[in-house]
Amino acid sequence: MYPCHKARLSIKVSVVDTNLHFPLLLAISVEENIDVGAVVAKVQAFGGGNALRYTIIAGNTDDKFKIDPISGDIATTAQLDFESLNIYQLMVQAQSSIFSSLKTSAMQTIHVLDVNE
Repeated sequence: MYPCHKARLSIKVSVVDTNLHFPLLLAISVEENIDVGAVVAKVQAFGGGNALRYTIIAGNTDDKFKIDPISGDIATTAQLDFESLNIYQLMVQAQSSIFSSLKTSAMQTIHVLDVNE
């Protein structure tokens, strides 16, 4: 007869929502004299775990905006000018830091309002 051997094994299972998506992003309006560095919008995606990174992948004419990669806050990087360009359509992407193949994108429209100068 053979001696009985026992072993114990612990397994940790993590379940991650792989349905990464943005909710509907509403168009926003900002006055052209808004302070440089002011936050004008916040985008937030859901799913793919909690570690998401945000980037602007298109539509950032003259690099007038930046996005915080962690919070999703969109802020101005330069003075806006209604006469030069009065609408920006930023294509924003959210990507999982855990599963790099999980990503989604959405359009954030920003209307620049004229201010009497």
